[in-house]
Amino acid sequence: MNVKCFRCYKRTVQTEDFYLLDERDSIDFMFTRFQYFFKPRYKELQQLHISEKCQSRGETIETSSVEPSEDLQDFQISVWQFLVILFKTFSFQITLGTTLIMLYSCSLSCIPILQKQLIAFVEQRTSGKNYSIGKGIGYAIGVAVLIFANGIIATHGYYQTSVIGAKLRALLIKVLLDKSFKMDARGHHDFPDGKINSIMSTDLNRIDYACIFAPFVIASPCSFAIALAMLIYNIGVSALVGVAVFTLATVMLGF
Repeated sequence: MNVKCFRCYKRTVQTEDFYLLDERDSIDFMFTRFQYFFKPRYKELQQLHISEKCQSRGETIETSSVEPSEDLQDFQISVWQFLVILFKTFSFQITLGTTLIMLYSCSLSCIPILQKQLIAFVEQRTSGKNYSIGKGIGYAIGVAVLIFANGIIATHGYYQTSVIGAKLRALLIKVLLDKSFKMDARGHHDFPDGKINSIMSTDLNRIDYACIFAPFVIASPCSFAIALAMLIYNIGVSALVGVAVFTLATVMLGF
């Protein structure tokens, strides 16, 4: 970075002064991959919509009395279908980021187990019982390694989810701009420039943040199950009463 600053101090910054991104991180590569999954699925959904329209009129696609363009006037791709296409586009990054966050959540729930064993060993050791110190050293090393690994996994998981959000936002901006240049008069009436700018700034920013924190929501059942198992093992079935009260209170506060 210092080399770039000194080189460009007395002249205009040129394209060759910047670092080159990996091809997989370029917007052209992501957009091409998105179109690879989007176009076949979009045509398939259009044909399915036309087929449903023809069936409602008691016709077939071959004997339809209405032009396909008229049947497609009310066609809209569902949110879930679009989410599936986006997942296919970034399948590796999303899977990697979610897996790392799940490992972080599980390891965070397992740390108290080793800490409890370490505390119990120290209590027994200080009470005068002749226990081998090797067991305590093993617990201490296990806690330290688990905390260290937990920090690394959390950092990489957060990084992956942040990168996914940034890539997804860049891709959707590209898709919006590409679509806005091809809209007809009706499309410009329904989606004026101000609305498109609002979508690109506000809505896509929310999607960026959602990509960061959504894996934590997906991974939460894992840590919840581990914590619940620990409570049942140490306290008994009566722990379910406290969990039920906590869950009910959380739901009530959410509303």
